[in-house]
Amino acid sequence: MIFAKRRRHIASVNLKLCFPQLSAEQHQKLLTEVFEDTGMALLEIGWAWYADMQKYGDVDIIGLENLSQARAQNKGVILISFHQTTLELGGAYFGRDQDDIVAVYKPDRNPFFDRAMFNGRNRNCLPVAKSNLRVTLKNLKAKKVIWYAADQDYGRAQSVFVPFFGIPAATVTATSWFVKQTGAIVIPMTHRRTQAGIQVEIHPALENFAKIDDTTDAAQIMGFLEQYLKKYPANYLWVHRRFKTRPEGEPTFYN
Repeated sequence: MIFAKRRRHIASVNLKLCFPQLSAEQHQKLLTEVFEDTGMALLEIGWAWYADMQKYGDVDIIGLENLSQARAQNKGVILISFHQTTLELGGAYFGRDQDDIVAVYKPDRNPFFDRAMFNGRNRNCLPVAKSNLRVTLKNLKAKKVIWYAADQDYGRAQSVFVPFFGIPAATVTATSWFVKQTGAIVIPMTHRRTQAGIQVEIHPALENFAKIDDTTDAAQIMGFLEQYLKKYPANYLWVHRRFKTRPEGEPTFYN
């Protein structure tokens, strides 16, 4: 928080946009909590990618029956995840104890880091680059579970603007496309730190997904995340420019 001035500025802007009701003191307290959680997340990367996860006890998974019910319908499952600070460790714990988990990810521009990320995640699931649509579709049609995050701003291409804390946020529509192609079931998954360790929660499947239009679907995903973050606001990578892409004619937030 002290040295990452640019990231501190981005996080501060995001929190002021999404939680305008906070006083200056409350805002600073939440900003500090965000960087504490982000710092823990950086340390947990080493744990998730290199530690022997089998040596650790059972992770607390709530709502696993929701995933079991979806699997029983003989369809692929899109496990919608989000860029929470517990993403790496929560994903490693979950993938360790489940079968047929395929994790869609964005390759890093740094080849050394990208290889480390791929190898680390490959120990507990099958990483697939988000550009490799053919492999993702193949796995969904094979009735596997795809771990997919659809909450970041990747630009205007294949995105729609939907409200996120009342602010138009560019949101990818790939989830809807996957469902239309395969009939997959969409289930949100969250994870957070507790005093007892990492707690993973599998939520009920999203209703009527891919039945109306892409904007409705994207709004449902971001609405779910918004409600979750109102309860656990620090457990998110607010250091990312979630509102980087603006509607035509609207100024940037991050200058």
